[in-house]
Amino acid sequence: LATPIAAFSNVLNPTSQSFLFQNLDTPVVLNPGSYQLGSWGYSDIDPNFNTYGANPGPVSFDALGGSLTALGSRYSMPGDAGSLATLLDIGITRYGGGTFDAVALSSPPPVVPGPAGPGIYNLDSPIFGNQSWGGTLGLDFNVLAPIRITALGAFDSGADGIAGVLKTAIFHSDGTLATPIAAFSNVLNPTSQSFLFQNLDTPVVLNPGSYQLGSWGYGGLDPNFNTYGNNPGPVMFDSFGGRLSAVGSRYSMPSQAGQLATLLDVGATRYGAGSFLTAAVPEPATWAMMIIGFGAAGSMIRRRKAVLA
Repeated sequence: LATPIAAFSNVLNPTSQSFLFQNLDTPVVLNPGSYQLGSWGYSDIDPNFNTYGANPGPVSFDALGGSLTALGSRYSMPGDAGSLATLLDIGITRYGGGTFDAVALSSPPPVVPGPAGPGIYNLDSPIFGNQSWGGTLGLDFNVLAPIRITALGAFDSGADGIAGVLKTAIFHSDGTLATPIAAFSNVLNPTSQSFLFQNLDTPVVLNPGSYQLGSWGYGGLDPNFNTYGNNPGPVMFDSFGGRLSAVGSRYSMPSQAGQLATLLDVGATRYGAGSFLTAAVPEPATWAMMIIGFGAAGSMIRRRKAVLA
């Protein structure tokens, strides 16, 4: 138990609100970590609320300025009432059971630096993750014409910020890094989009060839999205005007997190994990025209100065 048990027995509701509260004799401090809010004893006399059914929902959850994140709903069998609920249910805020009042003791996590998407790999709208996997989740893709990688991204379950540590990078097909690793740790999401991005200090040019977009670190606090299941999909891949093509999805075991994923999975765009922002690299002819244009502009400026003199 992280707190004492509050018991509500044969009491009236003077507030006309959905929940009744009892003050704790001594307030309890919860340090960063994983917890479960549990409540039990509901019956025909005092039924709970369940968003499954004709009643409206879901129950709302206050993130307390970024100090909290809701992860998911669980239940236990009646014989286990008063114990940690371990049976996973659907939905993040499924039940109207217990609640609590709280105040933040420190500033919320920082806002992640970087641009807004959408990236090459993207979802139509924010969605909650449905899988925990600590290994590398990879997307094999081909570059058909040179591109410039300007930012790397990570999937943010529910668009509510990243509580743990997620990392994203692009690998060459031989497993060597094609870009630096972007790390997302304890940050808020100011964009309300499915992916958070960080600009690279120096953009990286990918020449035609085979690459893998890899991301890792997904777990209970920050689940990834997997199109296998009841959630909608797939994740969309932007070919960037025919310069890119998605080849297939791969994964690695958790012990190989941060390495090229080699285990082939079904579907070309299976995971909501990493993403990236890109720009086209000008063709040599375009560079030549730009240089000629700069030269012509310089000549005009020099000629104008000579006339004024």
